[in-house]
Amino acid sequence: TIDTKFTKRSDYSTWLTVLDDDLNFLFEPIEFKALGSIFLIPYNTNKGTKLVGIFKSRQYNLMPSKLFVYTHSGSIEKEKILPIGKYSYMFKISEQELAIHEQLRGEVLFFNNEFEQINSYKIDTNTSINYYDIDADGEKEWLVMNTLNQSATIYRDGFKNKVTFQNSSLNSVFLNCGITYISEFETQLYFQDETRNRLFSYQENPMYVFRYLIYLGVYGLVLSIILLILKGQKLRAERQREIEQQISELQIKTIKNQVDPHFVFNAINTISEMTLMDNKIEADNFICRFSDFMRDTLQHSDKIETTLKDEISYVENFIKLQKIRFNNSFDYKISIDKNVDVETKVPKHVLFCYAENAIKHGLALKENGLLKITAKNKKDKMSLTIEDNGGGIRKPKASKKNSTGNGLLIMERIFDLFSKLNKRTITHSITELLDANKNKIGVKVEILISKPKKQ
Repeated sequence: TIDTKFTKRSDYSTWLTVLDDDLNFLFEPIEFKALGSIFLIPYNTNKGTKLVGIFKSRQYNLMPSKLFVYTHSGSIEKEKILPIGKYSYMFKISEQELAIHEQLRGEVLFFNNEFEQINSYKIDTNTSINYYDIDADGEKEWLVMNTLNQSATIYRDGFKNKVTFQNSSLNSVFLNCGITYISEFETQLYFQDETRNRLFSYQENPMYVFRYLIYLGVYGLVLSIILLILKGQKLRAERQREIEQQISELQIKTIKNQVDPHFVFNAINTISEMTLMDNKIEADNFICRFSDFMRDTLQHSDKIETTLKDEISYVENFIKLQKIRFNNSFDYKISIDKNVDVETKVPKHVLFCYAENAIKHGLALKENGLLKITAKNKKDKMSLTIEDNGGGIRKPKASKKNSTGNGLLIMERIFDLFSKLNKRTITHSITELLDANKNKIGVKVEILISKPKKQ
């Protein structure tokens, strides 16, 4: 409770009190209805001295921190509310510019006479800051002190040319710092704690003139690195062209396997038999499918990869031809999970080679055969399986001339080259399927292809 007989000023508020040279009140004390502190800077104008200040509130809910201007008579001229923060000192940069330091965000904010923010700079958080002409060149520098790592940093105008040094006295509670003048043109920066006084010289680096040689050396180093990178890219491009050429050669070999005379003659014989049996509709269907199959084979002979969608379409066309050729002695089923991207690039003939092998060496010799092709995702890989119930792997007879036996070897080589070219791993396995009595009942081939990396 305040006895108003003596004073009206409560210590629940912060008061701005200004005295003249005779210690008389220049104007009645001004109340700021929250706990905090006030920092003032006098500005001389053609209308007299004005008091520019900052109220640093500790009770923002009662009254926010703000910038203000009072005339010499104590009347408010303008003010600006500041965001919540921990404000330290205010600095007079010029008659038209001032700066304040916000410690929590680590910002130095610059304002003009209208309290419009015109610039800001980031520094370390929870630091203290001073504004001195440290090197006596007529331009003030910023001194930022960090007690956590016991370091001090000096910035030139515009917070440039940063210089940081360690100072063990910065962790002292009783720390003073400032400028001591050795002569008119020479100063030193001092840090004084309760036991010692440390002096530091701050001046332009005399080796700074040689910076262009350093720049030239750095430029030469960067240029050398760029040339090495370009050389590496050239070597990789040449290696890629070699891989593409090898894959193209292997593709040509697989095409020869597909359109060899034996395959063509069998197709012609099938057409002839259908014609003799007066089965014109089936013959026409077979001729159309055979024509589409040959067109796809020859038109895309230069490709080293294809989409999964096109590969499945190509294989299905081939299977339907073989079904007609072998009087529908086997059936087939193709399953693609809905989460599989059918536009994914895969090696050409990745399914065809194994499907052809299953029909030629298994299903062509069996009644009620079944060929199953599935595509699904397994974590970061796509799984392709070709499964048949043709009775397991049969070793070809030495006298058999219908197969060269090189198709699977060619595909293994294509997988290897495709992996090097696209940076995607491909593995495959061939497993014999057994029944409960361990009798061979079929073959399952699984191909795992890593998914392309997202750009």
